[in-house]
Amino acid sequence: MKRIITFITLVVILFSIGCKKEKKDDKSILGLFALVSTANSKKITLSIKGMGSSTVSNQQLSIFRSVSSPIDPEYPGMGVHGGNTVVDGLKIKLTKINLIPVGSGSGGGGLFDWTTSPKELEVSKGFNGAITDTGILANGEYSGLSIGISPNYSIKAWAYLDTNNDGTVDTTVWTTASGIQKVASKLASTSAMANYDYYKYSFLYVSSATSATNDTAIVGEFTYFTNTLTVTDAPKTKSKDSDGNEIEIDTPSSYSIDIRLDTFQLPKVWDGVPDTRLEPFSSGNNNGIPTSSFFPDNQPNFALQYLALFGFYNQQNSVSETYAFSNSNSFLTGSTQLFTIVFDNAGNPLAGRVRDRGGLDLNQFPALYKKEASGTTWSFGIGDAAVLYNQDTNAVQKNISGFKRLNIGDAAVQITVTDGPACASSSNACPGTKTGFIKRLQRND
Repeated sequence: MKRIITFITLVVILFSIGCKKEKKDDKSILGLFALVSTANSKKITLSIKGMGSSTVSNQQLSIFRSVSSPIDPEYPGMGVHGGNTVVDGLKIKLTKINLIPVGSGSGGGGLFDWTTSPKELEVSKGFNGAITDTGILANGEYSGLSIGISPNYSIKAWAYLDTNNDGTVDTTVWTTASGIQKVASKLASTSAMANYDYYKYSFLYVSSATSATNDTAIVGEFTYFTNTLTVTDAPKTKSKDSDGNEIEIDTPSSYSIDIRLDTFQLPKVWDGVPDTRLEPFSSGNNNGIPTSSFFPDNQPNFALQYLALFGFYNQQNSVSETYAFSNSNSFLTGSTQLFTIVFDNAGNPLAGRVRDRGGLDLNQFPALYKKEASGTTWSFGIGDAAVLYNQDTNAVQKNISGFKRLNIGDAAVQITVTDGPACASSSNACPGTKTGFIKRLQRND
């Protein structure tokens, strides 16, 4: 049996990457979109989940700065020649939404195909309209969801920098329709930034781009469900409880596919000064194109590290949080990675993504979450895409134990990092057991 789904995505995003402390209305928001199918009716639902204002302590403001550097009071992660940014708008285009049938790796299970006419989502301060379409949800078992994205985007953003590292702002960088502007002074507001507007980048991720001016890379973000989604007409279906035990439940009368877009700490800025590049302005390109083709010296730029897009089923109340991973509880420049993780309503991890390099040098993809004997901490594996696609313990490069969900203001927590079966394939091979630290960067809402 096939069910016709009508899909509406309505986006209300209020967000600021590295928002200034004194602005109480600056917010990071998760867009939560829903697809719903019932056996006898084809209804549409919508839910929006906000992250709320992010409160920041002085200790958090020092993250990503040298331990010897002054703590900058402007916003978290403000850097010297590169750092975090304040974003007033982001435009991306969706090309596909697919459910992934069990056993098919990363393909199959098409729901919506907008390849010939991508659907634009504007993520900004305010209400931004809707996407409407219809699709087919067929009976079957699905292990995950993929979201296709056009390989280009537009961004409206600004940043302060402290290029002489004396603790005061001396540079402002911002976007205009014709390019990225920089002045050697602190502009008090966006109204002082001449022609402040969206700037369009003709590539999405520098690592996968086929061109700096006309990227044709096929880009997708994948989420693998902690429990298989079964769409069936049978009165009973199998599921799993929070401990992973198989149970039998009544077949749901409706199915909701919930897509989350987390904007917290999304892009980075670089002022273009040679020999000061950090990730992603120093990232390699899979097609052999020099990084300077995307981000030339002496030219300021913004860049996405990745889009934190996650898709789930029946998780309308899930929440996203961001943590810092480091090999030091001082969270120093070059040794800190960000980790976005989504929890269900009961506090169980659903999915996550690691970015930046250095420190513990963790790869992008966490998977295989297990509650530890303490009942308050979790273990999981991290590796390349293989550990995510296959949920395979043999693909784990590093094992994390002792991960604890934290509140803003909680002290850093120690974790243990050990080699996994596939550690030899990671960038720093098999270093053995390491001690690491985590700290919460974003409040829960």
